Amino acid sequence: MKRKAKSAITTGCVSLALMTAITACSSGGGNGGNANAGEQPPAQTKDGKTVVTVSVLENDRFLQTAEANFEKAHPDIDIQITAAIATPEMGKKVVRRAGGQDENSADKEKFVSTVNTELMSGKGADLIAVQDLPFNKYAEKGLLTDLRSVMKDDKDFNLQDYYEGIMDGVTVEGKQAALPIRFSLDVLLANTEELAGAGITVDDSMWTWKDFTDIAHKLVKDEDGDGKPDKYTMSGMSKDQMLRLMVESSYEHYVDAAAKKASFDQGDFAAMLENLKGLYDDGLVSDGMPAPGQQSFGHMNLMMPMDLVMLPEMMFQGKGQVFQTPSGGEAKGMTYDSDLMLALNEKSGAKKEAWAFMKYLLSAEAQGTPGIMGFSVRKDMTAKQVQESMKMLESGKIKIAGPEGEISPPTVTEEDVKAIVNTIPRIKRFSGDDSAIMDMVKEEATAFFEGRKSADEAAKQLQNRATIYLNE
Repeated sequence: MKRKAKSAITTGCVSLALMTAITACSSGGGNGGNANAGEQPPAQTKDGKTVVTVSVLENDRFLQTAEANFEKAHPDIDIQITAAIATPEMGKKVVRRAGGQDENSADKEKFVSTVNTELMSGKGADLIAVQDLPFNKYAEKGLLTDLRSVMKDDKDFNLQDYYEGIMDGVTVEGKQAALPIRFSLDVLLANTEELAGAGITVDDSMWTWKDFTDIAHKLVKDEDGDGKPDKYTMSGMSKDQMLRLMVESSYEHYVDAAAKKASFDQGDFAAMLENLKGLYDDGLVSDGMPAPGQQSFGHMNLMMPMDLVMLPEMMFQGKGQVFQTPSGGEAKGMTYDSDLMLALNEKSGAKKEAWAFMKYLLSAEAQGTPGIMGFSVRKDMTAKQVQESMKMLESGKIKIAGPEGEISPPTVTEEDVKAIVNTIPRIKRFSGDDSAIMDMVKEEATAFFEGRKSADEAAKQLQNRATIYLNE
């Protein structure tokens, strides 16, 4: 149960390093360079235990508890978790706020760069956190194990116990390279009273960012006559953050990774850039933090099922509604993210033991712990998580911070619980994208925002760059 701080080396731009390394891997032979070099021999401790190494960005309480419980039940296996950064001590009380903390991007870049180098050299941990890595590209090169086949071969594992959309969201052509252990829900919250007052109805199953822009213009008011909107449609988001949200939520519309095709030059991407620029130029969206009641929509990442009730209460005093993020117009379902998705290294010499630990992380015992800090992937856990959250709220272990200070917890009815449970099957889309593509998007969009390129020129250049990258 040894733990150590992970050393990591930054190799300049991480996405560039990934592109170079993956390309080198693919050119090192028809089957992915080192992918055929054979499995690593299983490591063992001095007392004969099989070692399973796990490489993660952050080793939190959930993983620490799971490690201890698993080793107690499997005394012949030693789980060794290596983390890039230490988990900060936050005290005994958990404070939930409307919005998440900024991630340490430098630590993440170091982690991504190091893991990428290890994988490409035929090394690396047995289990790897891949939520920030292009895991499907690694799988194509034979570097990661197809977990769907492992699941099918395990007679004690029932895939029907888990939300289909969560598993299918990271499955490509029947193969699954990553296993979500927990997830969060990416949504827009809207002030439904304002929408109704403006005669606006939203079908969020297929709405687009153009629809969002049209709604923003319908909601705008200047009652004090100062030439500026009285309130923002959305605030607290920089132009770069809004760009990322728009592209990530429509990623499949622009990129077909399996077919190695991009579609940035079809006109709608250029139109999206124009719309995005207009939202900020017209004062409809702001990067400043809003005062209470100064925005109609809010982008949120819901961390727990209870947030489906709490967050609308926190932002819009009970008048809020959860919408799935706009997309390219396709009915893709709601979008989820995960800060803990594990992949099994194809070179691992301890695959049996590593899969046993993965399977434990998905068990009712592990998924039912309060420290999971995310939506459970198990169907039988959602209602239990809501009930546990209510107990913590009532005990004062969780405080709700609203726009104007601490607020009382909302009353949760059986209908609320049913609504939460019924929402989860709508989640079908993983928010993952390719960091190299997203860096290209940012660079070309910046050239447009700064007036160095037209929207069409930026879109065409992006199309060329993305096409070359996808076919490397």
